[in-house]
Amino acid sequence: MTGGELLNARRETLLHGVRNSYQEAADHSVGFCLRILDELGPEVLPAAEAAEQSVTSTTVQYAGYPAVAYLGFQLDKRGVAEEGTLQSFLAGLTRMRSRTATQLETVAADDVAVLGIACGIAKIGAYDPAADDGAAAWFSDLVAKAPDSNLWTSRLRSLAVELLDPKGLLKVSPDLQNPDEAALEIALSSVWPAAFQSAAWLAPESQATLLRYLLTEPAPQLGELERSAVWLKALDVIVNRTCQALVPTVSETVRLLSRIQHSLKRWVWKEKSLRKSALPSRWLIDNEYDVQALLWAILYPVYGPDLVDERYLEAWGFKQPRVDLGIKRLKLIIEVKFAREPNDFKEFEEQVGGDLGIYFKNTEQFDRMVVIVYDDCDVAHTERYESLRNALMQRDEIEEVIFIRRPSMIPGRNQRLAVP
Repeated sequence: MTGGELLNARRETLLHGVRNSYQEAADHSVGFCLRILDELGPEVLPAAEAAEQSVTSTTVQYAGYPAVAYLGFQLDKRGVAEEGTLQSFLAGLTRMRSRTATQLETVAADDVAVLGIACGIAKIGAYDPAADDGAAAWFSDLVAKAPDSNLWTSRLRSLAVELLDPKGLLKVSPDLQNPDEAALEIALSSVWPAAFQSAAWLAPESQATLLRYLLTEPAPQLGELERSAVWLKALDVIVNRTCQALVPTVSETVRLLSRIQHSLKRWVWKEKSLRKSALPSRWLIDNEYDVQALLWAILYPVYGPDLVDERYLEAWGFKQPRVDLGIKRLKLIIEVKFAREPNDFKEFEEQVGGDLGIYFKNTEQFDRMVVIVYDDCDVAHTERYESLRNALMQRDEIEEVIFIRRPSMIPGRNQRLAVP
């Protein structure tokens, strides 16, 4: 069995487990699965979302906390709720708040329900600011007093409290050696990324180990709805991340190029050689071709044969356009400009504008551009950067304009002429 066949077979197994477990599951378990598997839509639970129509302001008061938690997940879902969902949630929440802490012990001990209710409370202000009457503080206190369940789902409780009162609780990592907890961490951080900004990232090696586990170990049994959904979500997230790493996007390429300036901190320019009778090492960047060589060294390990240089495009009249660098897979041109004098920045706007009309008359090969401006002026004129960037970014074809200032260890243009 190939890797693709193994992946497809395991996804089908997990989908089967989800579809054939939700009908007997509690409302809050169904709401949790609908929330974390939202992107799959009807593929996962084709009939489950219809349950929301049966949860009304009247019935929720008698359906108990599972229905309240279900509605909480629905309120959190992409920030959109069906008409009446907020009123139904508030009605159920009001009934819960009328009960004593002892009566609510079962609620506070249910990790999935805790997260669902917290999700709903966290969204109250966004839907109706007037309805936010201290529910967050009340529920946070209720959850804090409840004993830890010590189950693989206990991370849901930390996320719930963080949604209501951000304090960095998620900085403390769960047991990532436990596959279920590791899978849950990946699933939750992909659905609620803002809450997990301070949390530790699962290392690539750990993700690879988890992926192998999710593909080869016995799948959750029928009836284990939450585990099946978490495994499915984690599997999809890991595979998607892997694919994105193999095929970088234009935005990822822009981020890579934007980091070049900082990477020059160890640029080599020696006054003396460490070896006798040897010239000192000096990596001089003196023209546009030197910058292209630098970019080639950075980009080729990522893009391989997809990276091309000095590529001639279709001729128009007497003009034979030639791109500095191009990434075929992304249909992206990287145009390099080399500034020696402050007035060069003004000329770049006109030059790039003229190039666009030639480069993109035919967009079969390339349809977007990133402009790299290397500043080799003896005096830095960084105030000109934003003006040029703003002017060029008005063009639809330009994705970004990136400036690279000459490394400080390289002498100025006039000074380095005298360097022996």
